Amino acid sequence: RLCPDETDAWNNRGKAMFQLGQVEHALDCYRQATDIESNHSDAWNNQSKALLKLGRFEEAIDCCEQATRLNPEFYTAWNNLGVAQFQLQRYDLAIENYDRCLQLRPQFYQAWYNRGMTLFHVGKYAEALESYDRTLKLKPNYAFYPAWYNRAMALAQQGKYAEAIENYDKALSYQPEDAHTWHHRGKAFMGLGNHQEALTCYDKAIEL
Repeated sequence: RLCPDETDAWNNRGKAMFQLGQVEHALDCYRQATDIESNHSDAWNNQSKALLKLGRFEEAIDCCEQATRLNPEFYTAWNNLGVAQFQLQRYDLAIENYDRCLQLRPQFYQAWYNRGMTLFHVGKYAEALESYDRTLKLKPNYAFYPAWYNRAMALAQQGKYAEAIENYDKALSYQPEDAHTWHHRGKAFMGLGNHQEALTCYDKAIEL
């Protein structure tokens, strides 16, 4: 039987529930943990992850701030804080928090990816590419499809259509049935004036 005064047990029970997709129940467990031990930074951070999953971004920010106040070197909490700010379209704050995360853990590829996405949203395509490159450098043997796709999008925004197509092809080597990638690959061919190849891509996107 689980003893309510065992903070780590509540926190770990929450992790198990989260992995099973029972996010509300996981959140309840994490809250049990912080009710018992208010300085449990991991339980605060786990609350933020559950709240992000539930789309409750302001609450997630509060939990991330609790986690980072208790443990300023909690790099995943800084990343989660950035994710919540991104979802609320507070892009400058999101980038600041990703940078804080990466100062603490430069090899944390998820933060480089998130940083790239945020820079893309504010039109800083060259900087976004740099972040995606860092992502892929850290995960060279990992089929990290979203980084290739978003790298291609950033290249296309800069008019580098041939390079963009190469990156869309890389993305499609991992996710060949992704309609969005085929559609944007078609747009890149349109940018090159190759309408026949564009049509082939659009037909594939429609088929999927």
